[in-house]
Amino acid sequence: MYYKLGISKFDEHLIDVELNFQAEWENPILELPNWTPGSYKIRDYSKNIINITCDYPISKLSKHQWKITSAKNTNIVVKYQVYAFELTVRTSYLDNLYGLLTPASIFFYISDNNNQIDNKANQIEIDISIQKNWKIFCTLNYTNSKYMAINYDELIDSPIGLAHENGYELLEYEIDEIPCEVVLIGVKGNQNIGKFKDDLIKIQKYSIKLFGELPYDRYLWALYVVGKGRGGLEHKKSNFSIINRWAFNNDEDKYNELIELEAHEHFHAYNIKRITLDKFGPFDYSKENYTKLLWVAEGITSHYDKITLPRAGISDEEYYWKNVSQSYLTLLKIEGRKIKSLSEASFDAWIGLYQPHEGSHNFDISYYLKGGLVSLMLDLEIRNQTDWENSLDTFYLELYRLHKTERFRYTDENFKQKLEEITNTNLDKFWKKYIIGVDELDFEYYLDLIGMKIEYKFEKSPYLGLVLDSSKQNVLKVRSNSPAMKGGIYSKDKIISINQFEINKSTYDTIFKNLKSNDIIKIHLIRDQVLKMVEIKLEDPIISKIKIIPNESSSDIVKNRRNLFLMQSK
Repeated sequence: MYYKLGISKFDEHLIDVELNFQAEWENPILELPNWTPGSYKIRDYSKNIINITCDYPISKLSKHQWKITSAKNTNIVVKYQVYAFELTVRTSYLDNLYGLLTPASIFFYISDNNNQIDNKANQIEIDISIQKNWKIFCTLNYTNSKYMAINYDELIDSPIGLAHENGYELLEYEIDEIPCEVVLIGVKGNQNIGKFKDDLIKIQKYSIKLFGELPYDRYLWALYVVGKGRGGLEHKKSNFSIINRWAFNNDEDKYNELIELEAHEHFHAYNIKRITLDKFGPFDYSKENYTKLLWVAEGITSHYDKITLPRAGISDEEYYWKNVSQSYLTLLKIEGRKIKSLSEASFDAWIGLYQPHEGSHNFDISYYLKGGLVSLMLDLEIRNQTDWENSLDTFYLELYRLHKTERFRYTDENFKQKLEEITNTNLDKFWKKYIIGVDELDFEYYLDLIGMKIEYKFEKSPYLGLVLDSSKQNVLKVRSNSPAMKGGIYSKDKIISINQFEINKSTYDTIFKNLKSNDIIKIHLIRDQVLKMVEIKLEDPIISKIKIIPNESSSDIVKNRRNLFLMQSK
């Protein structure tokens, strides 16, 4: 199979594609993926396929399938264009400065009527035609002026970055004799690529400390610097990220957030890209691939992206606990934590996390957010049960060994069993409460195991239960069981006044400072162009801030365990 990409229609945002292949079957079917691994949402990439032609009769079978009428072993040429103007790590983009090609949105695979994929080894070649003043960034093997993929799964896992000579900054380095690149693509902000590279190396060195080695033979850190947007997507030999071009400023917290994103995607080089589910490859790209363990894929990774920073020497302990504190506060504001378990949220990712609506927070939960906090607790549960002999680190080190020696893949059914076996623990109660159940997290108990405690601060104003936009008028969300919901306020309402006083961003806080718990207020609002009035009884203030701090009364043994948790890898 041979692909030729023509990259010249920058202002039209069009990629010219030519596909040449020999049909393994009579009447082969062209299929374009409906999703891409790492992002669990049907994206219907085929909506951007235009002007498709073939030297044999071709007809569309479904939104993402085309049938070619030809005999077996026929040499076939297909030409088409891809519209690329959505800059995320899950889609494709092209303009006159840079481009990002997500393979799932561009490259067809060939199947027969039984959805059997022609995925033979050493069969996919990609020739990219682009102007000489442009640079290509890709981790596929490059031979005889072509990029080579050993199979379709490798192709899909290998995004292609493009940049005009005036649109990128590149540094190359080696670590353990492994060539690495870090490239910042886009209009330059305040980035310091040298300092950034040094911190990425610290992430890699910590990974070596944890796993014994880096799992790849080369690595690419590709970051698109933009005015607005954030996200990352993992691959076996790279990660592609979207970041704010001003994230490198003197605000240490913002910079650490950026490093945390990179630590997250790099940990995926082990967790998911190598240590992985049996369902995660070869993939069925035509439909959803369900699992109850996305909290393992993303939640555990979210735990490690935070703990990597102090362990790697990038941030201090204070920043780590501030980060965890904010995550816990966010969780406590999401009513969905009382309704949907981590396993359910994982399974429902295809209709949940990636497709939220104004009421999602009341019924759903992020397996990133809650999964990260539960993973921290799980680590401490293992340590506590084994008198600090084993940990989540122990488990992942062994899983990585099993991956290398036995090509082990866990399943929805055996993950817990394997975890208990390797760490010598019984996690029945923990699983029942926090993984398949919706018990409130006993976070204070687990923090106490390492000599930490929580300080709570409460709002000065009484509780209403609304999330408003910056104007303080438009209702974005209404929290379950809140005074606002009990009183009949809806998402998308527009608040006009409270107790006859006009509401806007300058008056809202002032008005609420003069209210107290159990006050009954009258709110005038507009719903569907109709003026309405509701009466609401305010409730006691809710938690506004959480701060996790050392418990100075803890024993020296416990304090030492905290240091061990923050700094130890195994």
